[in-house]
Amino acid sequence: MKLKLAAAAALVALSGAANAAISNGADGNGELFFSVWDANSSYSRDLNITINSFESALAAVGSYLNVVAADSVFTSFLAGADLSTVKWAISATDTVGARRMIETYSALPTNPSPNDSIRTAAGGVGTFVTALNANGTATAESAIYAFGNAGYAGQSLYGDNTNTRLGFSRSGTAANDSYETGLGMLRVDALATGILPAKYTPYADNGSALRAFLDLNQGSATFGQLTIAAPVPEPESYAMLLAGLGVMGAIARRRRNKQA
Repeated sequence: MKLKLAAAAALVALSGAANAAISNGADGNGELFFSVWDANSSYSRDLNITINSFESALAAVGSYLNVVAADSVFTSFLAGADLSTVKWAISATDTVGARRMIETYSALPTNPSPNDSIRTAAGGVGTFVTALNANGTATAESAIYAFGNAGYAGQSLYGDNTNTRLGFSRSGTAANDSYETGLGMLRVDALATGILPAKYTPYADNGSALRAFLDLNQGSATFGQLTIAAPVPEPESYAMLLAGLGVMGAIARRRRNKQA
């Protein structure tokens, strides 16, 4: 299977990019971020992928694959988390004009929320991202937030469905650990005014559904690894890509160390 080079480049960017805040969509091109939470704390990470670049990568030739290995902060979070109750999601939003959001979903509703509810949801996610930046991700790629902190992902402002405004559940569990059981990914579009139903468009690539899945199987060699893929790559292609990304990541780290 031919894999998109853009996906590999995205992961290398994650390993070598300078720390920067997550874009909250106020510039019209928000960034994807990844959050995991239980009742006590949450972890959030900047995926360093804008909505525009994400959609451009999907439109390119080949099959989309982006693999994000657990960093030390996520490993620390998982060590104390209740894996039987954790929830996780990927989101991005624009908060000006006609709203657009990228969200994971477990089940797509038949009746989309009205535009005004989506505008409120987009604003809530934007406010949540601002809180993430104020409390950690503005100076680090990822951070842990305690319950009660403005950056805690389980709060109603974000959480499962942004105070029910989305009209569907954005979150997954430890059971969403493979392509077959993973969360779908969709684009939500709402007009700048009015209350007509918003538009929900599931993402696909080469005719296959785009899915996100998270390995929370303790003892697994890829424990804590987030994968976004469409469709599932053959095992040999997957192994070759991971090997190549490992080498490129090592090069990026070596370059950072020389610059430090």
